[in-house]
Amino acid sequence: MKKLWVLLVTVFLLSGFNTIQDKTITGKVTCAEDGTGLPGVNVIVKGTSIGVTTNADGEYEITIPAGNQMLVFSFIGLQTKEIVPGDRTVVNISLKQDPAQLSETVVMAVCFERERQAVPSAPATKRKASRRSKQKPD
Repeated sequence: MKKLWVLLVTVFLLSGFNTIQDKTITGKVTCAEDGTGLPGVNVIVKGTSIGVTTNADGEYEITIPAGNQMLVFSFIGLQTKEIVPGDRTVVNISLKQDPAQLSETVVMAVCFERERQAVPSAPATKRKASRRSKQKPD
C-alpha cells in the first residue's frame, strides 16, 4: 500500500510539473490597415520547430515551453514581428504591409508561363487514314 501511495504522489507531482512548464498562448493576428483577421500567418517559437498557422479568422493557439520564449509572426507581403509574451496568455498583434516583400512576390509571379501543346487524338488520325484509302489511285 505504501508503494502504491508513493507511486500516485509521484505521478501527480510529475504531471503538475509538466503543466507548469508549458504555457498556452492564444490571440488574433490582424491587418494594421483595416483590422481584419489574417488567415495563414505563421506563428513560430523562435529557435524551435514549434509553430502553428492562424485560422480563417486570424486566430491562433500555441503551447510554448516555460521561459522567456519569443514568438515570431510572419506572412508573405507583411512585416515580420517578434514578441516576447512574458506572463500574458493572450497576445493580439497587427501586421503592416512590407512594400519590399510585396514587390518581390509580384516579380516572381510574372515568371510563370503556361504552355499548351496540341496533341492529336486517335480518332482524328484514323479519319485521315480512311479518307486516303477511299481515293482511287491514278
